[in-house]
Amino acid sequence: MLNVQDIHPALWRASQLAASHRATISTGWTGLNQQLPGQGWPCGAITELCLPQPGVGELRLLRPALAQCPPKQQIVLINCPFMPNAQCWANWSLLHNHPLLWVNAQSLPDILWAAEQTLRHDACAALLCWLPKGVSSKQLRRLGIAAQGTQALCFLLNHVNQLQQPSPAPLRIGVHPAPNGVQLHIAKRQGPACHAPVMVALNDLPRRPTATPHPAPVVSHALYQPVFH
Repeated sequence: MLNVQDIHPALWRASQLAASHRATISTGWTGLNQQLPGQGWPCGAITELCLPQPGVGELRLLRPALAQCPPKQQIVLINCPFMPNAQCWANWSLLHNHPLLWVNAQSLPDILWAAEQTLRHDACAALLCWLPKGVSSKQLRRLGIAAQGTQALCFLLNHVNQLQQPSPAPLRIGVHPAPNGVQLHIAKRQGPACHAPVMVALNDLPRRPTATPHPAPVVSHALYQPVFH
């Protein structure tokens, strides 16, 4: 039987997960890895995480992957809803190895411009961009094209209602709070539909590493304080 990937590496059978032709970074969560093409978050592609509200555990969900990013490369936050807490990132052993850049864009054109320029210049190891209402599929496609020229993780954080709208993102996940963690609904992936939610017990990951944190500047507000501490 002819393997569809012998025709083109981007093809896959609808009944099977695609063998990712992109590099991936493990999510750090075994159950989630098993449900994703390439067993992890895709590099060089946009991943859309859709939330009922910021602070349901999305940053703790991404923490293991961010820690695996190439050292000395920036993690960029665009339109982050709260001021980042540098001390917390240091306690997570992220700040020393991955400089944190916070872009406080506010208007939709500025947010999209900052995200696209960051990707086009391959200026980070990971981009987290919080999207306001009103982003079109065409605008997301521009970000997707920009991401393809990088090896970066690119997470677009959107409202859960946007799952009802079309999106060019190859991976779309609804993130909902659950006891001791989050419940993930994989709405779109390169493979068969995922009907059962994936439970991730965030409490299985230590909140503070045992290693001595590196010195970091102190800021006055916490980012997602109920989730970080």
